[in-house]
Amino acid sequence: MLLFVLFSKGLFGVPGSVSRIIQLLVLIGLTMRIFKKLILSKSHSLMMPNFVSPIYIYLIGYFLLLIFSGVVGYFVGNYDLPWSQQENFTGSKLNSFINSVAIRPLFEYVVAAYFIIYFVFLPRLFLKTKKDLVYFFTIFKIMFIVSLLAGILDYFFSSMGFVDLIPRHIYDGVDIGNRYHGFGGEPRQAFVYLMLGLAIFHLKAYFEGTSLNKWWAFFIIIAAILTKSFSGYLGIFAFIGLSIVSQLKSLKSFFIALFYSSILLLFLYLLMINTEKIILYLESASNLWAILETGGELPYLMKVQRDSIYPLYDLTVKFREFNFFPIFFGSGLGSASVTNNVYDGVVLGVFNPNSQFVRLLYASGLFGLLFFLLAFTHPVKYLTKNLDRRTQNHFILYMLLLVGCSFGVRSPAPYIYLGVFISVMSLSGQNSQLLKHKEK
Repeated sequence: MLLFVLFSKGLFGVPGSVSRIIQLLVLIGLTMRIFKKLILSKSHSLMMPNFVSPIYIYLIGYFLLLIFSGVVGYFVGNYDLPWSQQENFTGSKLNSFINSVAIRPLFEYVVAAYFIIYFVFLPRLFLKTKKDLVYFFTIFKIMFIVSLLAGILDYFFSSMGFVDLIPRHIYDGVDIGNRYHGFGGEPRQAFVYLMLGLAIFHLKAYFEGTSLNKWWAFFIIIAAILTKSFSGYLGIFAFIGLSIVSQLKSLKSFFIALFYSSILLLFLYLLMINTEKIILYLESASNLWAILETGGELPYLMKVQRDSIYPLYDLTVKFREFNFFPIFFGSGLGSASVTNNVYDGVVLGVFNPNSQFVRLLYASGLFGLLFFLLAFTHPVKYLTKNLDRRTQNHFILYMLLLVGCSFGVRSPAPYIYLGVFISVMSLSGQNSQLLKHKEK
């Protein structure tokens, strides 16, 4: 919930939010618990995930591929900036250190590892019983409802021209305007968390042996439309493409997916042509390729999105130069920020793409993108292989929905869902043998 960002990254190098503070406290408590166990326990053993398990193998493979791409990228100069473009940071010395050219790429790898460890591995340590899961689902539902209702009230008052009740972040007080965003910060982030809520409610219904309440789906979809988020709509386009590809093994399922996708595409098209902001974006992008080829100045709306435009254009340049390694294996985490600085020609400092898809593609290439998709879809397929085909497909589609929406903007939503999903399935008798850990 990015509303609760309390201070900018100028102080500690990263924005300070309530969620990050809570995560830090959890990690401190867990570390103390581990040390206590090591000191008091006679066996000195710790419960560790089985990293070669089919559940985690692609996730670990994806991270190793990122390391490989980064090492190669370092030696071929992907992290080098011209001396005239070295950064000049304002803020604390810690901010200058973390976001320096030498340290920031390493910090990107720390963040990537943190997402995997905290959101995917750790939930198994805390959500071990049905009581734990009931507590999690209850708290999640309360927080989600409060955010949803507050966001709808904020949208209503803003539409009526009264007042914006909820700012983007607490620390900056920026008004979003006539768009739903709840406690999600930016509307594009709120869009992803709405989809996470939908997926978690579906998982909760499965855990309780019931069906997803259709009213939940209705209100969440309405709120998502009211975000008017172009990134969110692009995420749905990505979801449609992924869902069609996922059904290629069965001709019947493929045509069913194609039919529903066509309806969804038509609905999205009608939404987009009736959203003024999106029309402006499309008009602004009409001559984008010619401008990039000639080195001209980008239109304002494209300049706002240049952090995602320049890396994609750079990949086309590499392709035309027959430099295929970055296309297939990527250039390493953080290299897109360097590319943006070079193309922009001015000191931008850390300037990573907002689009997770662009980050993924530029950092890890096509192979990394494939591993990323398998990292989230394979565990779902593996842990639902004993369920009926319809139930399995539903879980896969919800995961693809979160992955697709996260392509539009960087978000931990797929990691959060995967961690909770594994915990839920670990309590299923059908999967008790599939989810055993090795003690090391």
